[in-house]
Parts: sequence; structure tokens; C-alpha cells
Amino acid sequence: MRQQSPLLKVADIFYDFVEQHPDKFRRMISEYEHQKQRRALDNTKAHLSLKAEHVEWFEGSEERFQSKEEAMAMRAQTRVRGYYYKTKEELTRNQLYRQNAKARQVINSVLEQFRYLLIGCDYFSMIFNRKCHQKHEMVLQHMGEEETDAAGVPNKRLRQLIKEYTTRHAILDEWSVSLCTELGDFYCQGAYSDNGNCCTLQHTINPYASRENLILFQVWNLDHQIELCRSILPSLVANVHELVTQPHRKCALHNKRVVDISVLEYFLEIFSLKNLKLVHIVCHDKVQRSNRSNGRLLCADCHEYRIVQELMGLETPDISS
Repeated sequence: MRQQSPLLKVADIFYDFVEQHPDKFRRMISEYEHQKQRRALDNTKAHLSLKAEHVEWFEGSEERFQSKEEAMAMRAQTRVRGYYYKTKEELTRNQLYRQNAKARQVINSVLEQFRYLLIGCDYFSMIFNRKCHQKHEMVLQHMGEEETDAAGVPNKRLRQLIKEYTTRHAILDEWSVSLCTELGDFYCQGAYSDNGNCCTLQHTINPYASRENLILFQVWNLDHQIELCRSILPSLVANVHELVTQPHRKCALHNKRVVDISVLEYFLEIFSLKNLKLVHIVCHDKVQRSNRSNGRLLCADCHEYRIVQELMGLETPDISS
């Protein structure tokens, strides 16, 4: 006797359900059509940008925002600032920070350099901004387009100086990109357990389309692939401890005395898309991970050390905000 095809089995189950629950089936179809119409209506407004064009989208937002792109850029900055405050809280309450004056000085310097770099890249405001021309590789695959030139230099003097320097040395360009298409479509980059930047469930959302989508976008997370509190910050503290307690330790690369920790590597792991993936809440794995921070100790000959020292020498920033 031939085995029934799986597709035929599904069809039989479907028809049995329709026969046994006709009213429920009609309601499901009605709800589906309503959602489909709602999505179509949303998409007709997705391209609108100004507050005067799509007033309901801005309900509950700050009055100063006059475009969707401004509001979305601020949302990206808010998330990145959150990582800074979390980092500062964890580091300054650490026992090493509280009990060792030299370690406290090093950590305070690291936090200052983080702020300096964040000011320079505008707290990665571009990652949610659809008008940023430079797109993430994953977005380009969906758009089927080639990568465009980088966005313009910020106007303020400090940001301009830092942007010019970081661009010249190609420090942050690779990660200063937008995660959405020109229309505003975001694609889930997949759970930690997924291989590559691909979501097996194909989650997608356009927060530019409607107020409802904007609210739903709040449950999309920027997921640290190398975990912040379990790997990055413990590694940073451990390297600071070695720096202040073993001052004659040699750099693994140049065999010269270490002088600092790899601030730039830690910065990229904490704040940038080098280590952050945008994921739907369903794809945000909470399991402990095996990958570890790449932060290390540096000597004066290390390229990363020289870059950061030159960058910090450009101008003293106002970081009171």
C-alpha cells in the first residue's frame, strides 16, 4: 500500500477543519484580509517622511522631531547610549575600580575614549536611518544593489575632526551603515544559533510605515554576539588588572612592554555592528555563548594604540551631555 503524501495529509487536515469549524475559518480569513489591507495601507505611507505628511506616526514622540528619519536616528542613539551607561555602571562598581587607584584611572580613561568615539560617530545614529546611503551587507542582499558611498561628514567641528580622521584610517566606516532599505524595511539577522546573517523565520518590519509598526519595532533587539556582561566587560577588567599589576608584561605581537588595553576593539564589540545583530525578539537567544572577546593588551608599537592616541589628541571634547 502506497504511503500518503505529506501534502495530501495536510490538505485532509485543512478540509476537515473547514468542515468542522466553518465560522472560525471565516473569521480567520476575514482577519487575514483585514491585516493584509492594513499592511497595504501602511505601505502607502511608508515613503512619507515629514511630520505634516503622516501626523499619526509621530504621536507620543518629541515635538522637535519633524521627520521620521530624525526620530529613528534618535532611537538608534538611545540604544547605543544605553550600552554606554550599562558599561559605565558595570565597570565603576567593579571591585578593581573601587580598590585600585591606577585601575580606576585606566578605566576612567577608557570610558572617556568611548565617549569620544561615540561623539565622533554620532552614537551610530545611522543604523536605523533609511536616508543613510551606506547600507549593511545584509540589506544590500535584500535590495540587490551595490554599496554606495559613505554619508556626509557631520557639521560640528569635533565630529568633523573625528569623522575625517576615522575615515582616513578606515576605523569605523565598515560599521557606520544603515540596517534598513531606502523604504525602511528591516530584516531580522537571525538567532545566534543561526549560521550567518539569515533569519530562518524571515522576520521583517518597516517601522517607517505606521505608528503600530514603530511600537512593534521596540521588541526588535540589537543582540551582542560576544556577550557584553559575560565576556566583553570581564575581559576588559581582566586586562586592566594585568596592565596595572604586571607593568612589565610584554605585548604578544611585538614583545614590548604593554602600555594600554585595546580600547578600539572593545569599543567595536560593545557599540558597533561588528558584534551587534538586529533580531526579532523570537530570535534573541538567551543561552550562554562560547565566543569570547578579542580585547587584549597593547604596546606603543601596536597600530590600534597609535590610532586611538592620535584621535584623542585632536581636540578635547565636551562630554558633559
